[in-house]
Amino acid sequence: MRAVYCCFVFFSSAATTAFYLPGVSPRSFQTGDTIPLNINSLTSVHRFIPVDYYKLPLCRPSYEEENEGGPQMISQNLGQTLLGNKIQRSDYVLKMRKDTFCQVLCQVTLTEEAESLLASLIQNGGYRHNWIVDNLPSASIGLSQYQPGELRTYYSGGFPFGFIDTANSKPFIYNHVNIHIQYHKPDPFTDLYRVVHFAVEPLSIKHQFQDGYQWDGVDPEGFEMPLSSCSKTEQTQRSIITSSQPVEEGETIMFTYDVIWSETDVDWASRWDIYLTEDHLIPDQVHSFSITNSLFFIIILSGVLANITARTLRREIEDNNTATIAAADESGAAVEFTGWMALRGDAFRPPQTCPMFFCVCIGNGVQIGICCFLAFLLSAIGLLNPSRRGSFLNCILVLYTISGVANGYVSSRMYKTFNGDRCRQCTMLSALLVSGVTYTIFLSSNIARLVTSDVAVSVPLASVLILTAIWLAFISLVFLGAHFGNKQERTACVERTIAGGGFPSLVQVSVVCTPFSTVAIGSELWKLRTAPFPISSILVTFP
Repeated sequence: MRAVYCCFVFFSSAATTAFYLPGVSPRSFQTGDTIPLNINSLTSVHRFIPVDYYKLPLCRPSYEEENEGGPQMISQNLGQTLLGNKIQRSDYVLKMRKDTFCQVLCQVTLTEEAESLLASLIQNGGYRHNWIVDNLPSASIGLSQYQPGELRTYYSGGFPFGFIDTANSKPFIYNHVNIHIQYHKPDPFTDLYRVVHFAVEPLSIKHQFQDGYQWDGVDPEGFEMPLSSCSKTEQTQRSIITSSQPVEEGETIMFTYDVIWSETDVDWASRWDIYLTEDHLIPDQVHSFSITNSLFFIIILSGVLANITARTLRREIEDNNTATIAAADESGAAVEFTGWMALRGDAFRPPQTCPMFFCVCIGNGVQIGICCFLAFLLSAIGLLNPSRRGSFLNCILVLYTISGVANGYVSSRMYKTFNGDRCRQCTMLSALLVSGVTYTIFLSSNIARLVTSDVAVSVPLASVLILTAIWLAFISLVFLGAHFGNKQERTACVERTIAGGGFPSLVQVSVVCTPFSTVAIGSELWKLRTAPFPISSILVTFP
């Protein structure tokens, strides 16, 4: 009993007071030290395929000529590769505690093909930049959707690539960024500082040089010439913008940036807190409403289920007692049990059609359930954290592979309980039904990308070989679990005739759909974009 209590306290504390363990060691910089700004692939919530930053008609890295392989890649793990991350170096110059204003990065002239590509990313895809400074993802500073004219910082999804003018539906690109970086000084007696916050404010400005200077984008003099659209002595504000930069064929786009440093009391160990809480973007009332809504449906459904169960049991017990007394008075013969009492002989009844497929589905379901539970548990106790990119997907792969033992054991044990005589086929189907189909789709799509010369979004050969090795290890573990499952003895069962059932009633369908409807409503409130068909779910919830 004491062990059970300790386990309960452990899981309760892990679920209520979650924290994360730092995944990397802190880096300290001196005044004037260069801090690299890395650029990840552009992503969109409307399209699943990320876009390589340097595949777009944007600023090319100045070191590209020295690096024969193109832009320099940052080393990535398997999880980052599968997520589509492609982190590369950039030419943005950040020096610790050194403000920079109206710094010219490059100049690009749009061709017809380039204009079509950029307009598609803005109008149809809604793609967003994903920049990284000292392992911190870029927050986005923009106008609030609920309070016009007020700036708001958003800590997920990066910052937008451009915007569409609602008046004429023309696309505009954000060609100027205000890079806001906050630092913390851990030791007041040293000249060492740590980056604790990183945010980007994108702006669209049609730049022009003073005195009508014309630049070809190559002459070094153009990087130092003053612009009439922004100042080199103060931060660029939205109020000084007179004309935005459109995306049109023949347009010359000049990319510029500001770097603004500020000191804060937030220490390095707490710099991820604001990302995890979204700076309290969603009010606490939403939390209360979501919890209350879930509890309401749980209580209602539990009460309905308890009422139906109690009435059924009471009626069956009364009928059974009446039949038993009548049989004893007449002949003393044994009474045949009916209703729920007869289920004791049906506990191990195999399905009439496809019993092997049923066992395989149960085994794979158990495997997926164990994998998800362990992943959430590790996240709750802090072993998985956002500072280690790709760690969650790596953990999912490892847990799914190890859970193959449970898959093989459950499927083979249940199939043997059903008196099946094709245990090897059952085990092979358990190993290949989900993982084989998934791996085939992955490999086929990756080969298709290579054939169409779209290498930027394809998975490298080394990662494919690693996934193949993981898949083979998973199949071996499934057979290992099936070996122990087949050792169990068969269970005898007494079958009886069961009348065919009809179609489910509207009440039964509503009861089944209500929990999913609750999740859909909560997803809409949290704006997670994970709930399909929210309107229909609400209609089911409130008939």
